[in-house]
Amino acid sequence: GWRREAALKKLEEITDSLVAAGHKEIVAMGDFNDTPESTERYSRKMTNLAMPLSGKGEGTIKYEGRWEMIDMFFISPALAERLPEAGMKVARVPFLMVRDNAHSGEKPLRTYLGPRYAGGVSDHCPITLVIQ
Repeated sequence: GWRREAALKKLEEITDSLVAAGHKEIVAMGDFNDTPESTERYSRKMTNLAMPLSGKGEGTIKYEGRWEMIDMFFISPALAERLPEAGMKVARVPFLMVRDNAHSGEKPLRTYLGPRYAGGVSDHCPITLVIQ
């Protein structure tokens, strides 16, 4: 929607400002609430480290029984050049997961199910930036 597009435009403006000020090694990360394919405009300037994982069917949130990659790391071209092995991993920590009774497998253990406290941390799996 228009809000996601506005957020990506703002991120693009901030990235351009950082580059103009001489900062060439940039990392942007977070919950983009959309798939890597939908961030293509920003991906023209920054390398989306979530793209390869998304292409393999991995994800950070389970929606209607399917994993979707909506949490991402972007790195600038200068950083990608200096760290060609940089990548991203989705952490599937056992104590942060629960059996998915509606679908197969597991899903993240949410903090709340409606108004009821479920005891989890998030409905997203954590992501880590891998730098070697």
